[in-house]
Amino acid sequence: MKKLSQQAWVVSGVLVLAMFLGPSLVGAVYLNLASIEITRGYVGRSAVMRSAPSAIGFGDLPRALRLAGSALELNHANSAAWRQMGRALPLSGRLLDAEVAFHRAAQTNPDDVIAGDALAELHVTLGRPDQALGEWRRLRAASRLVALGKSLSEQDRWTEAVDAYRGAIEVVPGYVDAYYPLGWALYQHFGDAPGALSTFLTARDVAPRSPWPYVNIGDLYMARGWTEEAIRWYTRAIEVAPREPGLDAKLTWAITIYRDEMLSAHSWTGAECF
Repeated sequence: MKKLSQQAWVVSGVLVLAMFLGPSLVGAVYLNLASIEITRGYVGRSAVMRSAPSAIGFGDLPRALRLAGSALELNHANSAAWRQMGRALPLSGRLLDAEVAFHRAAQTNPDDVIAGDALAELHVTLGRPDQALGEWRRLRAASRLVALGKSLSEQDRWTEAVDAYRGAIEVVPGYVDAYYPLGWALYQHFGDAPGALSTFLTARDVAPRSPWPYVNIGDLYMARGWTEEAIRWYTRAIEVAPREPGLDAKLTWAITIYRDEMLSAHSWTGAECF
C-alpha cells in the first residue's frame, strides 16, 4: 500500500509538472524515473551472478517500460526513450525486442552513440558479428572493432577478425593498436609475412615516436629467424624510447640467445627475408 501511495504521488507530481514544463521536460522526468528502475535491475542481476545478496533489489522493470512508453507517447521520435526500453528489455530476456528498441533509437538519432554501441553489443550476443562490425564502423568506434577482432580470434574466426581490425584502421587510420593484432593475424594464421611487415611499417609511419611498431617488426624478424635484422629494429625501438621499460631486456635476450648465430650469419637485408 505504501508503494502504491508513493507511485500515486509520483504520477500526480508528473501531471503537475506537465502543466508548467511542457512535454519535453515531462518526458525527461519519465526517463529519469525509468533509469532508476533499470539501474537497480542491472545491479540486482550483477549481484545474483556473483552469488551475492543485493540490498538494492531488482527494480520494477514493468514500471520502467511503462515510463519509457509514456515518454514515447509524448514524442515518438525520442531516441532516449527507445534507448531506455532497449536497456530494460534484456533484463527480462527479451533480446529481440531490445534489438528493435535500440535500432529505433539509432534510427531516430544517428548521433546516439550509446544506442548504437548497445545495438552492436546485442548483435554480438545474438551471434551476428558482421552486423556488429557494421554498426561500430558507422560509429567509427575503432577500439570496439579491435575488441571484436580479438574476440573473434579467440573463436578461431580469423577472416572475420581481420575484417574487424581492418575496419578499425579504415575508420580511424591513426588508431595504432589495430595494426599489431592485424599484422600477427596475417602472419600466424594466413602465412602472409610480407603483409604483416607492411602492416607494422605502416604503424611506424602512423606513430613514429612509439617504440612498439619497431618492437613488432623486430619480433616478426625473430619469428622468421633473421636475428640480425631483429636486433636492428629492437635497437631502433630503444633509440625512440630509451626510458621504456623492458626494451633493454628484449634486446639483451635476443643478443644472448642468438649470439652464435648472429656472429656466423651473413649481412642480410629485409628484402631477402620476405
